[in-house]
Amino acid sequence: MQAEGIIAATVGALSGGGGVRLLSRIIGPERDTAIAKYYRNVIKGLQKENTDLRKRVNSLEERITGLELAQDDPPDHLS
Repeated sequence: MQAEGIIAATVGALSGGGGVRLLSRIIGPERDTAIAKYYRNVIKGLQKENTDLRKRVNSLEERITGLELAQDDPPDHLS
């Protein structure tokens, strides 16, 4: 009977306004750091993907430029 009373008192205290703030202070910082770490990893991944795409675009631009210049002086069998 005493254990039920303690559990009921704990649930009542936590469900009140002060208990929610207390729980958020205890659990909140760990959750915030986990969220921040997740988004930092997302940002790093996006930056890496952006760098890789820029390299591909640069190589494609060089290839296009080469093809455009080759049009000005085609090989003999194509002219």
